[in-house]
Amino acid sequence: MSSATALGKIHSDATLVVPALIHELHQLPKSTIVHGEVVKSLGEFGVQAKAAVPDITTMLSDPILFNRKAATNALLRIDPEAAAKAGIK
Repeated sequence: MSSATALGKIHSDATLVVPALIHELHQLPKSTIVHGEVVKSLGEFGVQAKAAVPDITTMLSDPILFNRKAATNALLRIDPEAAAKAGIK
């Protein structure tokens, strides 16, 4: 289990964890499975991870299926309105 996955499962203080996960998204190379794991963890925070919506939205076209699914599911949990605008039902 990656540290990003653990942070999502622990679901601790969103004011500390969400910015750290967003920072991690920016540090990771695009289109890696770990990138999807970070997005999946952000989804665990629901509306508390709204600051990640722009980054998650860009992953909707990721070449890796796991990452696209993680982005879709996270966006639905974090901001259903943004998900609808992106064509996710």
